[in-house]
Amino acid sequence: MALPTVFLKAKGALTKAKNAYGVAKTAKSIKDDSEQGENVLSGLKKMIFLPVFISGGIFLFIILIFVTLLTYPFIVAGGLFPNSSANASTIATGNAASVVDCAREQLGDPYVWAAEGPDSFDCSGLVTYCYREALGVSIPHYTGSQMTDSHFQTVSSVDELSAGDIILRGGNPPSHVGIYTGSGTVIHAPHTGDVVKEVSYDQFASSGGLTFRHYIGE
Repeated sequence: MALPTVFLKAKGALTKAKNAYGVAKTAKSIKDDSEQGENVLSGLKKMIFLPVFISGGIFLFIILIFVTLLTYPFIVAGGLFPNSSANASTIATGNAASVVDCAREQLGDPYVWAAEGPDSFDCSGLVTYCYREALGVSIPHYTGSQMTDSHFQTVSSVDELSAGDIILRGGNPPSHVGIYTGSGTVIHAPHTGDVVKEVSYDQFASSGGLTFRHYIGE
């Protein structure tokens, strides 16, 4: 074989080797770039995941508080304001409100002095009957005793009353009592010749000398 031919073949082999090296180097560069890209992507995922996770936790915590307030308002209010009269009023509303339902069932029944049902009533007898029937609570059948009975506490105005609370009229001792409905009316048994009726608070209170008694339970 002629010498130049040998040189040409050797040169060709070197060129192929050089090209192969270039291909291998390029492939390695692509692989390195790919790994670097994956590392960057992994870092971005971590950067995004952490604030999203924290925000999600805060959002769930807020939702839990909101649901708790809706579901257990009395428990939450009692825990935050254990000595609040407003809290006591809220709790009693759920109990004494059934007294109003009982009183409305007696509308139209005749007034009879000293009667406490089931078909006729005097004013304090209506209170005694409805608390017994609605709540199983024994309230004395006498306006003077209802003014001091331990199931109630005296508050300063009608604005502090809840449905089922009582309003006494006529000073001390009182001469009349009615059941407050919580919606601006009072149910009472007025006097002989009349019947159990529901009247506006203003009409009931027109005689003055009012004492407001809020039901607080046993």
